[in-house]
Amino acid sequence: MLEIRGLTKIEENKRIIGDLTMIVEDGSIYGIAGGQSEALTGLCRILAGLADWDEGKIYVDSQEWDPQKKEKGIVGYVPAVFGSYGDMTVEEYMEYYAGLYNISGEESSTRQRQLLEWSGLSGRQEDPADALKMADKRTLALAACCLTDPGIFVLDDFMTGLQTGDREKLVSLLLKLRDRGKAIIITTRVLGGLRGLNAVIGIIQEGKMLLQGTIEEIIGQISRANPLELVVEGKSEEAVAVLKDEPSVTSISIEGDRILAGFEGNQEQQVEILQNMVSRGVPVVSFQRRKSDLETIFWKVTNGKEEVV
Repeated sequence: MLEIRGLTKIEENKRIIGDLTMIVEDGSIYGIAGGQSEALTGLCRILAGLADWDEGKIYVDSQEWDPQKKEKGIVGYVPAVFGSYGDMTVEEYMEYYAGLYNISGEESSTRQRQLLEWSGLSGRQEDPADALKMADKRTLALAACCLTDPGIFVLDDFMTGLQTGDREKLVSLLLKLRDRGKAIIITTRVLGGLRGLNAVIGIIQEGKMLLQGTIEEIIGQISRANPLELVVEGKSEEAVAVLKDEPSVTSISIEGDRILAGFEGNQEQQVEILQNMVSRGVPVVSFQRRKSDLETIFWKVTNGKEEVV
């Protein structure tokens, strides 16, 4: 389990991560969404031991941990950009990373073979690493991370920009890692990058965590603030009078026969409002709570500044 408490990172007098607190359980995927790549990449680099931070603590399995101590094998890190490896082949790429972790001999050969088979890259050992398409580069980087069998994976913008078939292959690999008890962090600039992963989601804006939870929990949090939407056939004044009598209604706006009412009540109060409308002879054509899908929520909480794809 990875736990981050009050993490703060300041660069050039700008707070790129502010008092960030989150927990990533073993056997789970945690998707961090936000449009500011400096915050997302900054967090990944901290966890990978490539950058320091100013405040806060990091814990692994309840023990305080400093990733800059370079304890190899605890975290598998895939950066957002696949580096340039010249004429290095897929096999040479794997051998290079095995060497970084002091894995050699028969152990190295066996582990590399198993991981290339697991990742679907078996038979492509002689392919130039730099010539692989994006999805295969990410697959190769993920396979290299697995050489030490780390308990935590940190994947920066890992699922963005992929074709459907390629994306499904990577999703399958990540779900297999999750099912083996790994704690996986994936950053993404758009929520579409988290589809199919059954991830816990945290939404960051200006380096701060705005919302976090399962998809259902986040939708529930936002949807409770969604207005009631009524369409009535005439008698708009009577409908407004009913709404004004309800303490759970916070605001009312009228657009022709359509009425929007800010509402902070529960489902029972919503039913009571409809009953009162009917009992006072208001001809209600439709009566519903506006719903939000996950992409709409992302747009709302980030002030509409993010791309939604």
